[in-house]
Amino acid sequence: MVGVYRLEISKSEEELKEMLGWQKTVTDKERVQVLYLLKSKPQQYKPVPN
Repeated sequence: MVGVYRLEISKSEEELKEMLGWQKTVTDKERVQVLYLLKSKPQQYKPVPN
Protein backbone atom coordinates (compact mmCIF):
# COMPACT_ATOMS: atom_id res chain seq x y z
CA MET A 1 0.00 0.00 0.00
CA VAL A 2 1.35 3.42 -0.95
CA GLY A 3 2.02 5.91 1.84
CA VAL A 4 2.16 3.47 4.76
CA TYR A 5 4.94 4.18 7.24
CA ARG A 6 6.27 2.55 10.36
CA LEU A 7 7.25 5.27 12.76
CA GLU A 8 8.72 5.22 16.23
CA ILE A 9 8.55 8.61 17.94
CA SER A 10 11.35 8.94 20.48
CA LYS A 11 10.24 12.28 21.97
CA SER A 12 7.68 12.41 24.78
CA GLU A 13 4.33 14.18 24.44
CA GLU A 14 5.58 16.96 26.69
CA GLU A 15 8.72 17.48 24.59
CA LEU A 16 6.69 17.60 21.38
CA LYS A 17 4.22 20.05 22.88
CA GLU A 18 7.10 22.28 23.96
CA MET A 19 8.67 22.01 20.50
CA LEU A 20 5.45 23.33 18.94
CA GLY A 21 6.14 26.71 20.53
CA TRP A 22 9.66 26.88 19.09
CA GLN A 23 8.66 26.45 15.45
CA LYS A 24 8.95 29.53 13.25
CA THR A 25 7.24 28.36 10.06
CA VAL A 26 3.79 26.89 9.53
CA THR A 27 5.28 23.86 7.79
CA ASP A 28 7.57 23.04 10.71
CA LYS A 29 4.73 23.53 13.19
CA GLU A 30 2.49 21.16 11.19
CA ARG A 31 5.21 18.49 11.17
CA VAL A 32 5.64 18.61 14.94
CA GLN A 33 1.88 18.74 15.41
CA VAL A 34 1.44 15.50 13.45
CA LEU A 35 4.05 13.80 15.63
CA TYR A 36 2.32 15.10 18.76
CA LEU A 37 -1.08 13.80 17.60
CA LEU A 38 0.35 10.40 16.73
CA LYS A 39 2.09 10.19 20.11
CA SER A 40 -0.85 11.46 22.19
CA LYS A 41 -3.59 9.35 20.60
CA PRO A 42 -1.99 6.08 19.48
CA GLN A 43 -5.25 4.11 19.71
CA GLN A 44 -6.74 6.23 16.90
CA TYR A 45 -3.74 5.79 14.59
CA LYS A 46 -3.01 2.07 14.74
CA PRO A 47 -0.24 0.72 12.50
CA VAL A 48 -1.29 -1.39 9.55
CA PRO A 49 -0.22 -5.04 10.00
CA ASN A 50 2.08 -6.51 7.33
